[in-house]
Amino acid sequence: MANKLGETTRCCLYHWRYDDLTEGCFVVDDETGKVIKKRVFDNRHRESKKDRIKYQKKEKSDADKNGRTFKTKKLKLHVGINYIKHYHCEATHIKNGLEEFTTMLSICGSDEVQRAQAIQLVSGLLSAYIVRKAANTGALDDFSKHKWRGLIFSCPYSTGAFETIAQIVATVSVDTIYQNKGADFLVSASVLLPDRAVSKSLAGDAVIYFNGGTQCHNKKFALPAQYRDTCVLIDGRAYSTGDIRNFERRNLWNTIVVYGKPASVSLVDTIPLKSESFGENHLKFNYKPVRKLCRGFAGWIGNMKKKKFSKTLQNVWNDLLTYNCAFRTARIKRGDLYHTFLQVSALTLFLNYISMFLPYWIQRKSPSSAHKIPKNGINQGLSRSIADFGSPYLLYGIVVCRPAARCSVNLAV
Repeated sequence: MANKLGETTRCCLYHWRYDDLTEGCFVVDDETGKVIKKRVFDNRHRESKKDRIKYQKKEKSDADKNGRTFKTKKLKLHVGINYIKHYHCEATHIKNGLEEFTTMLSICGSDEVQRAQAIQLVSGLLSAYIVRKAANTGALDDFSKHKWRGLIFSCPYSTGAFETIAQIVATVSVDTIYQNKGADFLVSASVLLPDRAVSKSLAGDAVIYFNGGTQCHNKKFALPAQYRDTCVLIDGRAYSTGDIRNFERRNLWNTIVVYGKPASVSLVDTIPLKSESFGENHLKFNYKPVRKLCRGFAGWIGNMKKKKFSKTLQNVWNDLLTYNCAFRTARIKRGDLYHTFLQVSALTLFLNYISMFLPYWIQRKSPSSAHKIPKNGINQGLSRSIADFGSPYLLYGIVVCRPAARCSVNLAV
């Protein structure tokens, strides 16, 4: 209903909170679903919630003066591994996924340095599915709450490197955004940014729209999207430093790979990748089984019991400390300890997930050729790749010596 001046008489302020405590809002005409105003409240210098409440009171005062009814409603961003549907994998999917997974680890090449770079990246991408849960469980007192966040990789420009890294990220990443007809928001957020030839800003390439009215998918009425529990590759050549830092600040619980920009661009210490290792390659692998495998792993993590999850992390942490105290070992540097902990934890949980399906392979007396496990495939592929990862971060002695991990790799032969 409109007044004599043709203005709306009923409006609502819908507000929500991002992971960095920044708040966003849409002021919407309740009758038509049309977005009247939009706003994001920056929390870098003050509390975002106070700014939003102040803005809310101002809008209500203006509405009262113009004879309009005004209400507010808090919305929730339905993003994360808890919203993954149909994540269960059959044993045959795991087998096929593992074969292609080990092939993917050789995408950079077969020598030690190249394999180390591949497992460095893949383990970091897998850590995206555990970092938020690790922070929320309070399993470790060694890291204060403000230090927890997803890993960030930096990779300088090199011919062909972006395409190779994009292939890996697109394969390992899982869509954790819940969308259906009744959702509060419509989301347009790719894991490879930019996803178009012409780009103006990161905030404009990954966006959310209010799900109502005729303005859906109109960039004029869009606000930045929230990524959570997934992996994102950013081509830094297309964006400014401020854009990338704002994206990293807002999307805490993700593994972010920044390509084509120096490490100093990022807000926190990054893990450097050797771009020449990801240069032009001719290795082909089937990404679909690997994607199913990673989707199953992410969903399994989301439904894992808190006590069991915390115990696994604590065991990994104890192993790291023991390893660092061992006589004549090249110790993991203090600045790398957090990165290594997340990567080793992700690999250990990933191998634990795989180990659940081993009885299916081992107990079959006469497996058909379609389900037969190659004698050398998993053992020489997965475990050797982890062994090679020991070159920069010495993870072989930590991961493979873990009972569950050893069982996972050695029995799958």
